[in-house]
Amino acid sequence: MSTDIRVKFGDRVRRLRKSKGITQLEFAELLGVGRSYLSQVERGKRDPGLRLVKSIADGFKIPLADLLGKL
Repeated sequence: MSTDIRVKFGDRVRRLRKSKGITQLEFAELLGVGRSYLSQVERGKRDPGLRLVKSIADGFKIPLADLLGKL
């Protein structure tokens, strides 16, 4: 059984954020979203739009393809 793509994406965002030592609040503020919204994205409860996905990649300073690769 494959894991939902939202869960896989959220897990990737959480791991990247933590590896860079950024809190949820700091990253949410950088992205211009609420901390609770970011939390829901990281837990796979929200389906982020394309603009937010691009903002997340930009926030991590990585190519969009690297953020989405092998989900």
